[in-house]
Amino acid sequence: MENYKYSKETIKARMIKTAMNHRGIDNPDELDPITKLLIEAITSELYILADDTVNIEVRLLEKLAQILTPTAVTTAIPAHAVMYAFPLGSRSNLNMESAIYYEDPELNKRYNLTNIEFSPICNIELKKARVCRLICNGTFYNIDEKLKKTSISKFSSIDQPASVWIGIDIDKNIGSLKNMSFYIDLPDLKDKYEYLSLLQFSKWEIDGRAIKIKRGLACNDKNESHSLESLLDQYNTMHVINKDIYQLYKNNYITIDNDPAYSFSLCPQSVADQLSETIEKDQELAIPLLWVHIQFPPVFLSNVLDDITIYTNTVPIAQKIVRKQHTGISELNNIIRLTVKQNEAFLAVKSVIDSHDRQYKELYDKNNYNHETGTYSIRHGGCERFDTRTSHELLNRLIDLAVEERAVFTAESKNKMIDTIEEMLQLINRMKETMDSSEDSGEMPYYLIMDCLSPKETIKVEYWVTNGTIGNYPTPLSPLLAAPDLNLDSRFTRLLTSATGARTAIAPQNKIWQYKKVLTSYNRIVTNEDIVNFCQAEYPDIITDVQIKRGCAIGTKPHEGLIRTIDLNIFINIPQTENFNKEEFIWLLKTNIESKSPENYNYRYFIHQI
Repeated sequence: MENYKYSKETIKARMIKTAMNHRGIDNPDELDPITKLLIEAITSELYILADDTVNIEVRLLEKLAQILTPTAVTTAIPAHAVMYAFPLGSRSNLNMESAIYYEDPELNKRYNLTNIEFSPICNIELKKARVCRLICNGTFYNIDEKLKKTSISKFSSIDQPASVWIGIDIDKNIGSLKNMSFYIDLPDLKDKYEYLSLLQFSKWEIDGRAIKIKRGLACNDKNESHSLESLLDQYNTMHVINKDIYQLYKNNYITIDNDPAYSFSLCPQSVADQLSETIEKDQELAIPLLWVHIQFPPVFLSNVLDDITIYTNTVPIAQKIVRKQHTGISELNNIIRLTVKQNEAFLAVKSVIDSHDRQYKELYDKNNYNHETGTYSIRHGGCERFDTRTSHELLNRLIDLAVEERAVFTAESKNKMIDTIEEMLQLINRMKETMDSSEDSGEMPYYLIMDCLSPKETIKVEYWVTNGTIGNYPTPLSPLLAAPDLNLDSRFTRLLTSATGARTAIAPQNKIWQYKKVLTSYNRIVTNEDIVNFCQAEYPDIITDVQIKRGCAIGTKPHEGLIRTIDLNIFINIPQTENFNKEEFIWLLKTNIESKSPENYNYRYFIHQI
């Protein structure tokens, strides 16, 4: 039924018409008063029923959306940032479980935390190499170990426009430059994201020889397996989160894709005459370095490159923590509740292993099925029931009922069951104390339903959690502490960007948009309807309306003329919170839309603030 298709008067008119046809009369005034009174009463009831039917449809849709929407699109999203680190040895390997800590005593006290923990979004090898010199627009810069950029001297530049020299202090034990990644940023530039998308068209040279580059960070976790299990891993919640964060920073990274030969010198040959005197006066500058020449596209004017920053040994990190839990289970009790503390939100299960080191999977490949591999399923609230009430709430209700009816039992059975009544009262008091002392994170709990390989087992569960929007507090250049086994110099480990992007789990009333997006677009953006659904699903509290038109514009890529565009007029209502950053929001919106769209889609964004 469409929403309020019939008004009360319309229903009444149809019933009167039917009554007239039944009686064979032409004038409604000829109907007897009893018939008119019955029609009036029935009309009111039918109108109420129609309204109730619409409400039932909405509730059914909300229930379906809650049950069928994938967890990966409704779960909380951790904050993310870019970290700079410097190895103590020639190399250091980081994986997605490597713990990096941000300490703020005041913040920890306010939210009852030990610290805020981050970890990389991919496995990566860091090399003992540091960009310590930069030549740009006729200015010679020194970059110290704390990433402070200082101008040393100015000279008349004879280099080509839109070009930069970087001097790299690299450990002699590092033979190959292949897969060395550089993080490039234009921090104070308006529309910097348009320029960052053009970095892949720059030309890099070492000793006058061109080197092959590619866009993105060199990660070591590429899985070439084509098994069903590997394909299913692509839809794992943590995989989706890490992939989305990587897409946000992909344009910032340029990676060397071959193994070029290189040599060391005090400065580039093309500017040796201008800088030799400056270097001779300062012994700290007289260090042989690996010099790399970067020729950017012509649109990179001198004002664009004034504040450019280039670093090695950086990696995107996310505010996620691994929790471990050991639980004994049996045939009669195969349910494990995953403990989530206050100010934490569950993300995903990492691994499930029993006491015999046998792995358990949520799904498995039947063709390569190993009988020593068990299975489990995840339930969110209500355990196996389609019920939002938790055992905590049910027990509280039971205690209330028992307390209310206690007087009745005492009066009717005072002489017969006095011992039983006293025992029942003691049990009620004990249950009340247990419920009062139990921790409640405020989030609906998650459960593992185990299909164990043995009747009795001890299960070790590792799962990811996040501190939600609390992770947005760290600011640029905030110092970080690395775990001792990571072989990193904690004196120089710090954030390059502010932590941002954290989101709590999707509210139940907003899951319909997510369900519609997943059902119609399969997480891809092709049609105008997909764009609207995506915006409303991802930013329901910010975006109020989306209007889409066709247009044309001058292309930004080399040798590109006029191009057809999709113009998005987005109306936003900025929340009154001190942590909201409009520029970062627009950047996230652009990145997310373009990463899910075909490559030949050219968007223009027009943001209207209400």
